[in-house]
Amino acid sequence: MGLCPIPWRDIVHYAEFYQLDCDIVEAFIDIIREMDGAYMEWQNDEAERKKPKPKPPPPR
Repeated sequence: MGLCPIPWRDIVHYAEFYQLDCDIVEAFIDIIREMDGAYMEWQNDEAERKKPKPKPPPPR
């Protein structure tokens, strides 16, 4: 299974559990979304970098 974004409901649940003030929850969601997106992009770049490169065919 590949990476997928953190669901909105989980971010909101976290904010509710830790009793974040209502006036900062929207900003908190935006920040988590940005961080999550950057992490997923980094993970995808790392996976591409680690893929074995195809070997050229042997000379004839």
